[in-house]
Amino acid sequence: MHSEFVATYHVSTEDVTKEGLTLRESEAHHATVNRQRSGDRIIASDGRGMAYECTILAMSRGQVEAKIDRTVPNRGEPALRLTLAVALPLKSKFEWIVEKGTEIGVSEFIPLLSERTLAKAVSVKHDRCTRIALAAMKQSCRSKCPEIRPAVSMRQLLNVGDDYDCKALAHESSRQLNMRSLLDLSGQGPVCWKSGLLCIGPEGGFTDDEVQSAADNGFGIVGLGPRRLRTETAALVASALVLDVFGELDG
Repeated sequence: MHSEFVATYHVSTEDVTKEGLTLRESEAHHATVNRQRSGDRIIASDGRGMAYECTILAMSRGQVEAKIDRTVPNRGEPALRLTLAVALPLKSKFEWIVEKGTEIGVSEFIPLLSERTLAKAVSVKHDRCTRIALAAMKQSCRSKCPEIRPAVSMRQLLNVGDDYDCKALAHESSRQLNMRSLLDLSGQGPVCWKSGLLCIGPEGGFTDDEVQSAADNGFGIVGLGPRRLRTETAALVASALVLDVFGELDG
């Protein structure tokens, strides 16, 4: 038997029993492509927070049977549930944000319709983005597939902001407050926070009215350094900064 885990797969909850699980169709094909064989140790996740460390028992066309050696709830999941709201860029860029954001630990994505959202930006293909998030979940050995929420306006987003312990909006005009100083403002410290909402603007940035409205609704307005970043770059940099403050990127 191989001692190391070879790969991570997605398993449907209905294909899991107390003793074992079954990979089917595309996941079974993926195992074949990976040249897995009986005795290999793999990880299977249901995408809802449960991961299973398994040993392959048998492989056949379109099906892989495995014995569950250990069940690990929330394997690879950050303690902070980070929601990333991004002013909708071009389709391929949003999909890239979903992929890379999932890999570093973002838990939820919200397409944001701001005043300066590009007119040529297309609507999000929810099913495709979910498939991309699922693949990135497996790649990064997480156990939850991030949720892709429906697109909302800035006003709608501000109305749900109270559901989060920490709220931040990135804007190039902010020179005094950075991500770490914002998260350190709480008297109790960020260690007590369980959820965060991070807003990233379009290529043209948020308007002054949008920034003021966010500040009036309890958002910290933060800068990301002296250089102007593209939307997709800012989304990943800001997410990484937040997760790092919470110790989620420590080795």
